[in-house]
Amino acid sequence: MRAGRFPCDCCGHWTLTAAPDGESLQLCAVCGWEDSEHWQRGEAALDLLVAQRAFVTDGVAVALFRDDVRPPTTDEQRDARWLPYDERARALLARVEATFADVRLGKGESPTEAIVQSRRTDNYGADDGTRPPPGLWHPVGAHGWSDVTPAGVDALCCGNGGLNFMDGRQFRFFLPVIARQYLDEQAVATRYHGSWLPLFHFADVDERRVRDHAGYAAPQRQWLAEFFAFATRPGSAASRRTVRARPERAAWRAYWRAQLPADYLDVYGDA
Repeated sequence: MRAGRFPCDCCGHWTLTAAPDGESLQLCAVCGWEDSEHWQRGEAALDLLVAQRAFVTDGVAVALFRDDVRPPTTDEQRDARWLPYDERARALLARVEATFADVRLGKGESPTEAIVQSRRTDNYGADDGTRPPPGLWHPVGAHGWSDVTPAGVDALCCGNGGLNFMDGRQFRFFLPVIARQYLDEQAVATRYHGSWLPLFHFADVDERRVRDHAGYAAPQRQWLAEFFAFATRPGSAASRRTVRARPERAAWRAYWRAQLPADYLDVYGDA
């Protein structure tokens, strides 16, 4: 960390005097990006991913400020490990297969049955009568989380079964499924922000969830902490505020922040 300095979400240079939160209205002197959730110029809203690509190709995130930006000073230089939004997503995606390679459901238990069970729990024990056809949520006979289909991911949203109504073993199985969906390059390109929320959709640090996560291997906890920081900070102030602006979730954010690798904050600043 650098005393009194924070990196710009767009260019990574340490030009800001407060942690970006989507509402500070700080303007980066190096790239021209403004820390504002709904920053619009003319009729088009400015997207972080677009701004980052513009900075790489044109040296300025916003053409309007081309004459106002400057090179970074020595103490504003970004860390060499810093990655822009889409590259950061791909880096996390590349690690998820290896990090969660050993995650399995119980013997004889299928993803379909786990989802049906969670939906029944969500419905106070009542069966809604619908049974998915074989292969809808996962290929027949498949047992690994990487075989769960996109339709299976869509079935995991809160209020339709979902992770909140699964036991710790099932939760751990579906966690990388949802994370992979979110981190998919197409999902990042289309600014799809909804699928990460069930992973952290708890009012506080529930004792059962902490116990479940404590059983994860250290690389899995660290990866999930990095994913949490990625999903709730850059690219979507709305997603960030879902966690940051609700006081009852402060402990949950602090829990995951504590799992980050020691040098994480040196690269990306306040998580």
